[in-house]
Amino acid sequence: MRIYNIKHGGKANALNFGIRNSKHEIIVTLDADSKLEKDSLIKIVKPFSDERVGGVSGIIRALHSKNPLTWFQDFEYILSSGWRFVCDKVNGTYIFPGFAAFRKKALLEVGGFNKDTLCEDFDIGVRLRKSGYKLVMSNSVIYTKVPETITGLCKQRIRWGRGTIQVLRKHYDVILNKTYGAMSLYGIPTQIYWFFHGFVYIPIIIYQILGGYLKYFAIYGNYFSFDVVRYFFSWFSIYGMIEYVYRTITGEYDINLLFYLLITMFALYLIYDLLLLIRMSNLSIRYLFVIFFYFPYSVFTLGMHTFAFLYELRNEKVENKWGKNK
Repeated sequence: MRIYNIKHGGKANALNFGIRNSKHEIIVTLDADSKLEKDSLIKIVKPFSDERVGGVSGIIRALHSKNPLTWFQDFEYILSSGWRFVCDKVNGTYIFPGFAAFRKKALLEVGGFNKDTLCEDFDIGVRLRKSGYKLVMSNSVIYTKVPETITGLCKQRIRWGRGTIQVLRKHYDVILNKTYGAMSLYGIPTQIYWFFHGFVYIPIIIYQILGGYLKYFAIYGNYFSFDVVRYFFSWFSIYGMIEYVYRTITGEYDINLLFYLLITMFALYLIYDLLLLIRMSNLSIRYLFVIFFYFPYSVFTLGMHTFAFLYELRNEKVENKWGKNK
């Protein structure tokens, strides 16, 4: 094993240095704050038995601490891996977050990692697909350190959001281009959708929460009470859906089309979450806690994603440098 110390010129620069100084055909990349499982390397290089494969992505998990924020991020990473597995099933893999393996020949052919975006792992995938290489996802797992403060999480998500916009702007020619299959017709359009979803969804949620508080409590001078706490608790947890179902079944609310739609969506959400946890982890108390209170976390991260879009529109500066998660 050789360890090189080079001037901090950004992640892309460090990766390219490693590629140039490597002596073997398969290049494995991982973040410095990550931990491998015993068989992670074996699993991630296995798909290269197919000569058409130029890159293989792995499953990213968050290292847990006593800080619940790390639990929420791990669950989010599990959901993300589930979506990437769906993309892989339709030959749509193109993102290599944190842990990946590449054929050296393929990397050299596309010129290595570029410094012009904050998401070099997204950019390299698109460029490899453009060059005709097959990209796949393995069940190789790595655990990475994640932000343990709201400030650190905000900085990370804004960086990711900006990087995504930069790559989409750079490779606009692949959007809905059937030449590149599921990546262009499903994966990338899904990423674009979430930016627009945030602009519509977040204002509606804020309006409903604050509007209900003003209408049912504040207007009567009830600014804080047990009922107010229960109102916000209902919004910020699964308890609200459970209460809605109970009141509908007991006849307090009417059974209508909206009821059936909400029940169906809620059931599918729970089934999907539980199946992913069974496949990738376990049904511990921590994960049940996260599922119960996941809604406000998802709205918050979606808000950071949306803010990143606005920030990127007015800020052209790109500095592809890695920093420690805090």
